[in-house]
Amino acid sequence: MTASNPSGLAHSVVDAWDRFGDDPVFVAPRAVSGRRLSQMARHWADDLATSGVGAGEPVALLGLPGALTFAAFIALRLAGAAVVLVEPGAAPEVTRARLQSAGVRLLWASAPVALAAGPLRSISAGRGLHLPRLQDQGMVAALGPAVPGLSRRLRGLQLPPRPHRDAGGATDASDAVIVPTSGTTTAPRSVVHTESSIAASAAAVGALADFQAGDEVLAGTFFAVLPATLAGARVALPSRNVRRRSAQAATADAVYLTPPELRALLDVGAHFRGARIFSGSAPVTHALLQRLRASGAEQAWGVYALTEMLPVAAVEADEKSAWVGSRPGDLLGHLLPGVEARITADRVIEVRGPMMASRYLGSAPMDWVHTGDLGSLTDSLQLVMHGRAKDMILRRAENIYPGLYEPAWHIAGVRTAVLIGVPDSDSDELVVAVIEPEPGVSAQALAADLRAVAAQMGDHRPDHIVAAPIPLSGRSMKPDRAAVAAVVVALLAGAELPGAEVLQ
Repeated sequence: MTASNPSGLAHSVVDAWDRFGDDPVFVAPRAVSGRRLSQMARHWADDLATSGVGAGEPVALLGLPGALTFAAFIALRLAGAAVVLVEPGAAPEVTRARLQSAGVRLLWASAPVALAAGPLRSISAGRGLHLPRLQDQGMVAALGPAVPGLSRRLRGLQLPPRPHRDAGGATDASDAVIVPTSGTTTAPRSVVHTESSIAASAAAVGALADFQAGDEVLAGTFFAVLPATLAGARVALPSRNVRRRSAQAATADAVYLTPPELRALLDVGAHFRGARIFSGSAPVTHALLQRLRASGAEQAWGVYALTEMLPVAAVEADEKSAWVGSRPGDLLGHLLPGVEARITADRVIEVRGPMMASRYLGSAPMDWVHTGDLGSLTDSLQLVMHGRAKDMILRRAENIYPGLYEPAWHIAGVRTAVLIGVPDSDSDELVVAVIEPEPGVSAQALAADLRAVAAQMGDHRPDHIVAAPIPLSGRSMKPDRAAVAAVVVALLAGAELPGAEVLQ
């Protein structure tokens, strides 16, 4: 059976797998050949079409990162479905609202996920996996073995005809991927990518990373795995065990991981042996990039990307380090080919390009992506961030933007640094610099250098310098500023907290 709206990009991926033949596409955690992947994708695409999944049908994909889930993603696109991604750490009511807003009728879940949303919910919640009962959200098809009472084999399922939807419906035939972002349970927000924006993103990442046939690529995100596969590279999915991941890094030609994942590797002494390293989804500091270079990377790049548009800009380690201390703000790098940027009257960065999503679910088409990041453009079209608009601190009627100064706080021995505002008298705020030292580094040993950084901030210098663990949150594992602020408030009130102290 032929799918009603096949994806050209998905066909290109399957063709690439066919060229691998019996050679492995995925080499870790276990080897899976190109032939096996293409057989699974084609077989499942036929089953999906037979089950009534057609162009634009929103299907929630719930699987653990791995070859099986990636093949399922390609199968859904071969069938023309809009793949609805699920954020496992979100509260169950948030996930429920997101699925309902997308009009999901079919959930395709692996056995571990089906169990985690069923009888093992309490155990899974303790490990950061929060899901509603899947059966309450629609039909549940099994990705892999079926779980009695929880999921059924895909073959044999039959979706009823979808009621007629006008042009204002939740999804349409051009939708390819629906990614959750922010919002609330009453107004969930998701980004809708099309076939063309996904293809443009894959091409841009592939060109930046310069993936080559025969490369071994250590990567866990779809937007890195996809272009690596298309280039004929072998993919090693990162092990959850950091020491095993370190061994993977030692043989990789290219690495695409988040900053927390890379820091964890560096903490166990990983060596990269000439790899090209790319990192994004969270702030990438010049200190991290230089540590990667010192640990054997031939190149170390920070990539500026958004859920709405990936990638936007990129900067290499030496260029970023040369910027720090010489000019204000965080250098994000040159705009990538096809990307346009402008700065609004409120100094907020807006971007657009072929990799831009089509719209937010239920909203009008996008013209520009309003990033929420304050910034500027240099004469050579380099993008510079001056902080998040919502992170602005108000002290003595003066606006202070943390992003202008945070890069300078990442001195040797500092793992992560943020500037936050905490309440002071009369609706004013105190400015507090919070640093988390690298493992084994004493905060007191850094105190003099940190005070020197503070002095360079002039009238915007912080009222206090605090050393404390900085928690991370969200899919992108960014510093949780609200949690950090709560720690600071407690410390300034005299509380004694493990691993935390006021340095000034």
